[in-house]
This record gives sequence, structure tokens and C-alpha cells, in this order.
Amino acid sequence: AAPLRRRAVVLRAPQTMRPRAWLDENRKRTGVFGTALRVPLMLAVFANLLSSCAVVLVNKWLVAQHRFDHIIFLTSCQMAFTAAGMRVMLRCGVFAYKACERRTVVRVAGASLLAMAFMNLNLKQNSVGFFQMTKLACIPCTLATQYLAGDRFPDGATLATLVPLVGGLYVAEVHDHTVTPLGTLYGAVAVVATVLAQRATASSQRRLRVDSNQLLYHTSPLIALAMLAASPLCDDVAHLAALDWTADLRGDVLWSCAVWKSTSE
Repeated sequence: AAPLRRRAVVLRAPQTMRPRAWLDENRKRTGVFGTALRVPLMLAVFANLLSSCAVVLVNKWLVAQHRFDHIIFLTSCQMAFTAAGMRVMLRCGVFAYKACERRTVVRVAGASLLAMAFMNLNLKQNSVGFFQMTKLACIPCTLATQYLAGDRFPDGATLATLVPLVGGLYVAEVHDHTVTPLGTLYGAVAVVATVLAQRATASSQRRLRVDSNQLLYHTSPLIALAMLAASPLCDDVAHLAALDWTADLRGDVLWSCAVWKSTSE
């Protein structure tokens, strides 16, 4: 009998199948994404990580260089810049508009407001090292809440990523000595609020069938207004009113807003 020859299997997208559906089917068969898809994903993750670190350094620069420690007012400016940027992106066709029920928008905006406010107060009271430690602590806390809520238990690859994360948290806790009791309280509340905000945002996106840009388009103006209203409670209003808004200060605040907007992508 003639020997059987193996034929190479070539995956092609059927004409009747949407690109996203074919991509999911291809992932099921191959187990991995192609190199052409992994490279942009890795670049996007790296850019988001870089911008997240940059916004912390820029905010600390404002405090050190200009004595601008009005963190809630600054967050209000950043969210107002984000709201304006989302409307420019909509006009440019980056995403499509989709209406959302106001009750869900208010709920997500309120959860995000608490998370941002306490995380920024955490940055104001503590050092950058402790602030980054609390941000990293949100990842295992999110996985734990998902498991307790009845979601699927994380796989081995996800759990393996927690090993260096927990090690980094331990190193930061041992070597970071610039932590205040009030700052510790802010950090703990910030972690809990961030985890709850992430769950509220994810569940709302699934239920409303919207992406992050479509939801942020609705929530960002509410967050900006609420932050502005809460500024007198947390910021030194007298110092803010008497502040000399020089060209350098305006430029640094604008730069902080632009970097903040890039982290929301």
C-alpha cells in the first residue's frame, strides 16, 4: 500500500464567518495568536504601562516643582480633559456612539470616582513605592473577589504571574519607610474601591454590550464634575485660589492631563 502523506492544514476564514469569529476559531485550533497579532498587543501593553508610570511621576513633579498638591482638583482637570478627548475621538470615528441607561452610568461613575479619589489621596500621602504597591495589590484582590463571587478559578499561567507580583509587594513593604497611618488607610480603601470599580465596569460593559471607550464617553463628564465638587473637601482652596498660574505650571498640568488620557485607552 502506498504510504499516507500528511497534508499541512491551512486555516482560512470562511466567507460567511466574521473576522472576530474566525479569530476565535483559529485560537481554539492553534492555542496561540499569530506573531502579527501578538506584537501590537505587546506594544499596547508596554505603552499603557509606560503611561501609567509617567502619570505618577508627572503628578509628583507638580508637587515638588510647583507645590501643586491639590490632587482632587488635578484629577477633575484630568477627567475633564478625558471627556473632551473622548468627544474628539467620537468625531474622528475612533469608536461608535451607543446610548447607555443613566442609572448604570451613574453607578459606574460613582465607583470609579471613589477609586480614583482614594488612589490619588494615597499618592499624595505616601511615597511612589507604596503607591505602586497598592496598585499591584489590586490584581490578586481582583482575582480573589472573582473566585469568591463564583467565577472560574484562575488557571496555572495566571497564578504563576502572581509569584513575582507577591515578591515585589514584599520587597516594597520592607524597604518603603515613608508610609503614614492616614496614607495606609487611604491605600487600603483605594484597593477595595478599585476592585469594586473594576467589577462594576466589567459587568456593565457585558450587560450593555459596550466597550471601554463607549462607557468612558458617558462616565468621564460625571466624574470630572464630582471631583470638582469634592475638591474643597480635600484640597487647600485658599492656596489654590492664590496660586500663580505661570506658563510652566499650566504646561505641566496640561501634560499631566494628556498622560492621564493615554492611560484610559
